[in-house]
Amino acid sequence: MNDALLLWPLGYLVHSTLLLGAAWIASRWIRHAVWQETLWRCAFFGAFVTATLPPLAAIVPSATPAPVVVPATSPAPARATRARVQAPEPPAPAVAPVTPPPATSETRAPLAQAWWLPSQARLVLLAATLAWAVVALLGLAALLAQWTTLRRAWQRLRGDVDAGWTRAARELAPRCGLPRAPMLKAGAPWASPLVGPRGEIALPDWCLVQLQSAQRDAVLAHEFAHLARRDPAWRVASRIAACLGWMQPLNALALRRLDALAEQACDAHAARVTADRHAVAEALYLCASRLQDGRRAPRLNVGMAAGRSPLLRRVEQLMHHDGAPPGRRATRRGWAVGGLALAAVACLLPALKVRGDELRAGDWRQMLADSLPSAHPRSHIMMRSPGDDVDLWIRGHAELRDDSDELKSGQVTLSETTGDLTRRLDVDAESAASAVRDYRVNGAPHAIDADAKQWADRRWNLVVGTLVDPQRRVARLLRQGGPDRLLQAIEQPVDIGTQHTLIEAWTGHGELDRDTVQRLITAADRAEPAGDDHDRVLSLRDIARHQQLTSPQKRQVAEALATRAADSESVNALQAVLVQLDTHTQVETVDAAAVALRALPSDNARRETLDVALDVKTSVALDLALQLTPQFTSDFDHRTVLEHVAKRLAGLENPELVERYADSAHRISSSFDRRAALLALIDAVPLHTDGCMAVLNALDGLTAAGDVTPVLLALAKRMPPDSGLIARYRQVARVLPTYERGQAEQALDTLPLPS
Repeated sequence: MNDALLLWPLGYLVHSTLLLGAAWIASRWIRHAVWQETLWRCAFFGAFVTATLPPLAAIVPSATPAPVVVPATSPAPARATRARVQAPEPPAPAVAPVTPPPATSETRAPLAQAWWLPSQARLVLLAATLAWAVVALLGLAALLAQWTTLRRAWQRLRGDVDAGWTRAARELAPRCGLPRAPMLKAGAPWASPLVGPRGEIALPDWCLVQLQSAQRDAVLAHEFAHLARRDPAWRVASRIAACLGWMQPLNALALRRLDALAEQACDAHAARVTADRHAVAEALYLCASRLQDGRRAPRLNVGMAAGRSPLLRRVEQLMHHDGAPPGRRATRRGWAVGGLALAAVACLLPALKVRGDELRAGDWRQMLADSLPSAHPRSHIMMRSPGDDVDLWIRGHAELRDDSDELKSGQVTLSETTGDLTRRLDVDAESAASAVRDYRVNGAPHAIDADAKQWADRRWNLVVGTLVDPQRRVARLLRQGGPDRLLQAIEQPVDIGTQHTLIEAWTGHGELDRDTVQRLITAADRAEPAGDDHDRVLSLRDIARHQQLTSPQKRQVAEALATRAADSESVNALQAVLVQLDTHTQVETVDAAAVALRALPSDNARRETLDVALDVKTSVALDLALQLTPQFTSDFDHRTVLEHVAKRLAGLENPELVERYADSAHRISSSFDRRAALLALIDAVPLHTDGCMAVLNALDGLTAAGDVTPVLLALAKRMPPDSGLIARYRQVARVLPTYERGQAEQALDTLPLPS
């Protein structure tokens, strides 16, 4: 199905909204009834014209024949729709490739005159088009049913009309511009006279009895005016158009305006022909009064009064009308203005287009089938990145051959849109012994040349990764060419997701040699292929989790993580690196790990990472924690990490780490969290003079007795009897109230006297 057909309902909605909105605005300033009616008709019907021209131009085949791929050794042309190529074999050099024309300014010019929709909008457009078609067909069927009912009702009318009415009809017909008098029918079940099929006029029985001669002539002149203006045909055409454009709410407004303007024109015509405006007004009143209790006319017919007929306005227009007939010049001028407006809309409005390949014959049925339940497996995989859209459709029981990556069964469609270039490859292994490939560029058949083969091989990895379990694929590649073949599959420019699945499966299979691990890290860290950093982080995580890294490799992984967009998996990847750090780790590697920790998105992520590293009780983890926590902004995460550090310091005689701990705790702004961190240190580590002094210094800035007193009491039980330390202790206690200060002073009584 051509994209232009899918876009027609949306295009019509845009065009009709602009045209009908412009007509509504313009009609508030245009007073001439003829111009108003012409303007509304041009807007109502013109939207179908301006919305249909672009699809019609796209559907009409071009006069230039499509290029055909012809083998140089054979006089018979190859099929343009399918090229039979074995999946593993390169194309024969004898085939002359058809190269797409270079993108010049002339070929790119239409892009500026179009509104482009994403390629994934096709399925939505298909569903919307099908819904539009179903509702439109139902509306047309209802319209046909109304017409059939009207024809049957018309056949039951009588032809024995009073002679006075027949004579008046013959006299008024030439004056109304009709070549002959229409046939009159009596016994109409409707409340008002109306014009029916074949130009006949139906008259209710009350008209034949109650209307006087002047009112009778007014009724006939009004109905004759409808025939002279061809209003019945316009009415049928407008109702059909309304069914096709059912999704446009402004159509109801347009139909009401057109009906009202037609009735006003016929009222004026009847007043002019009979020269009796009062008689026309009286006839209008009588017909309108009958509508209260009588049966209303069908929608397909035009009559003297309708259910929504604005009677007061019609009478007002009739009584104040100057009686001058609308000239042909005014009519032509109105049509000219409407035609110019339509031409402007058709030329200025950009066309609607969808990126990617157009739906070919049968594709729309396949898309519809894919959206419905089926016993046959099928899947649709989408990969979206800025400037690059990749779609993979797999239908049927798709399998690959055991000895190669060629499709053995099923159907596969690969499509990639990069900027203005769309490549599409259809591989069908259902209808032939070997897979049949159909390759297209921007919707046109194209030979599978070297460039096409390179693209197909690169994107085919997505198919292989989808159809083959990663463990099985690793085993197949190892059987085909050993580790070098598998490394080649990982290092070549494949999609980033397939690269990660291969690395995950291989690294988890067993320990690899140093060189292989180095090549895997380099492949996962490089900028190509384009893709999300998330998969690269996953690859680095799996390498660090399952392989023992050398010090340079740990540094390389940490540096790579520091430059990637951090997410939840960055925490896991960095944890896998930190647990391998030991006392023999180079300083450069530790610094790289610190940079990677700072690159994490939050203090919470840094805390989770450090907690795992601290669980293995490495001195490097302690150093990193005390190096990073002073920069934390979250007091909770800061205190939690320090409490974990305090547990790991238990039993260690390292005054330097104790002082760094106390200095880090001093940077906690929350009194509660600082108190908790200092108490954890006092309870876990035997403190010497310098350590106790560092704890007392960390209390600077705290004034809450409930937080300072517990730390002083706990410290008094462990501090040595040093005079300088006791003096500093009492200096800190001076900020306490009398009672708490007394408690702190009393705690010093348990210390032995300083020597």
